[in-house]
Amino acid sequence: GYMLSTEVFSEGTPLIIRTLEGDSEVIASKDRYIMIGVFGEVYSMRATTFEKIYSASEQAYNMNPEDMNPEYLSYQPTIRDKITGESKKSENILRFAKACTPKEGVYIRETA
Repeated sequence: GYMLSTEVFSEGTPLIIRTLEGDSEVIASKDRYIMIGVFGEVYSMRATTFEKIYSASEQAYNMNPEDMNPEYLSYQPTIRDKITGESKKSENILRFAKACTPKEGVYIRETA
């Protein structure tokens, strides 16, 4: 799933996104997407990268939070305003998420 970072926080807001690899700092902008992976993991992506890899849809991303892999969620994915501390957990941002699919010729490797 995907959403513009500005759909979750106001443009210009400094964010800390807790990813599987650790905390990532970005600024909410119309050029920054927030992605939700198939296991509920959260990460950011520049719009130019997103547009090369994915076809966007306006259809809602239908992921049931109960389907999120508990092993992946032990890290508790969050998006937090760096200044105010306001936090949104991945299950709370699902309401903003839309579906996307890899473009033809782009292959996403499944990991064990």
